[in-house]
Amino acid sequence: GIGTELYARLTELSKEIGAHLLIGIVASPNPQSRRLHEKFGFKQVGCLKEAGYKFNTYIDIEIWQLIL
Repeated sequence: GIGTELYARLTELSKEIGAHLLIGIVASPNPQSRRLHEKFGFKQVGCLKEAGYKFNTYIDIEIWQLIL
């Protein structure tokens, strides 16, 4: 629930200041984060294969964007 509250406020404040675009970076796999971004209307626009390293494993990094 805290992620939803934070993203709602972030989106609201971003609109208030006239931001045009929000960008989210998601370490993959992370289905909870993907669902959160989708819930707010973000679209996945890219994936950097094995660009991250977590728990001794190379992971993909997804790029998400929301045009306000």
